[in-house]
Amino acid sequence: MKPKATHCLPAALCSIALLCAHTPALALSDAEYKALKQSSESFSAAEQKLSAIWDKTRGELAQAELKALLADQKDWLQKRRDDQARQQIEALGLDKGEAYAAVTRERAARIETFRQQVELNSRTAYTGMVTRCRAADTAKGLCLIPDNEIADVRIAAETEYTLDPKFFSTLEQLAEKGTRIRVTGKLVTPDNFDPRAKFKVSVIKPETASIPGSTPVTPQPDSSQQQPPPTQLNIPSVESATAGVEAPSTTDATTAAATQPAPNKPAPPPPPSRPMFNPEQILPNQDKY
Repeated sequence: MKPKATHCLPAALCSIALLCAHTPALALSDAEYKALKQSSESFSAAEQKLSAIWDKTRGELAQAELKALLADQKDWLQKRRDDQARQQIEALGLDKGEAYAAVTRERAARIETFRQQVELNSRTAYTGMVTRCRAADTAKGLCLIPDNEIADVRIAAETEYTLDPKFFSTLEQLAEKGTRIRVTGKLVTPDNFDPRAKFKVSVIKPETASIPGSTPVTPQPDSSQQQPPPTQLNIPSVESATAGVEAPSTTDATTAAATQPAPNKPAPPPPPSRPMFNPEQILPNQDKY
């Protein structure tokens, strides 16, 4: 068995007992980690970013926040980072260095988002598709797959559904339909919204695709077959968790209009998916691991 990866852990974390009884097949040993940093410039640069933002973040957190972040970083290093890198290799055909560089840059960006939220006492927003969490062994529940990002953001574990059964039941329905949503709320770790803090979910309406200069064509229904009316989820905006689902009361006409833009009024563009920073400008060239 390969030695468990202990690289990238700050000194305060190295003394914590290992939680995992095994190492994933793709997990980097300490020797492999050092070799990959030497052989891959992109991975080395990504590690510098992560090191810099980690040092800055851990110095600004309260003790309870730091403890939660240390545990989350340890779990990412021992399990989630390798799963994310494997997905990049299998889906995009990246080599090992590029795959680990991509997931490390994503991690640095997530930690910076978390740091800014704590510093400003603000709420963080992500836009993407709601789904069942893919890491079934560690994150059973609902996750958001953000646009143009690698890692999921957990909305809530199954054990937390009792906090607001109506709200999470609605999210389950959206997950079954593969609905795109925007979640705005508090992050309890870089990859997890805090379900105990009230957060807002807005449904993103699908846009009608059209060719520039052409006239949009509305598909005509097949009169030979009777189609059942579509199921309407009347939740353009939902507030959780203790308050339950707060859906605006509407008539059937306004409900139907909410699912399809008016012909003469194009739907507004969706809100930006990235949070309030540029991950390419995170304190470069500071290798302090």
